[in-house]
Amino acid sequence: MTCSDCPPGRFASNEGSAACSLCEPGSFSAEPGASECTSCPPGTFTPIFGAAACQPCEEGRLAPTSGSSSCFDCGPGTFASTAGSSACDLCPPGSYNPISGGNSCLICPPGTFAQFEGSVACSTCPPGFMVNPTQTGCIEIIPGCIDPF
Repeated sequence: MTCSDCPPGRFASNEGSAACSLCEPGSFSAEPGASECTSCPPGTFTPIFGAAACQPCEEGRLAPTSGSSSCFDCGPGTFASTAGSSACDLCPPGSYNPISGGNSCLICPPGTFAQFEGSVACSTCPPGFMVNPTQTGCIEIIPGCIDPF
């Protein structure tokens, strides 16, 4: 009897095993003859049994830990601008993201601001105040002043 190596996506934990086992979702074996499967690294995933490779999460999605069988959407106020992300970034002050799964943030429209990181919407200033140039807050309007900047 001759032995042959298990193909990629399968493994045999004991030398001389009569059968190969499929790698579980979230793991893979890229080379023939694997004795175990490797967990998908953070930022990647595989949803299938018997994977020979993991694939990167799409922009706007993340796999925060190793061994992921799926990716998760970045939440509102965050984004992932590149594929293969293991974390989402907060939208910087002056911008916002109202949706899940965003790959970028939107700049606040003129006359509105977002003071903090991770904003999901922009706000307007109360009466007697105007938006500052960086759209991160409000400044008091000084009577008789044409342009405070």
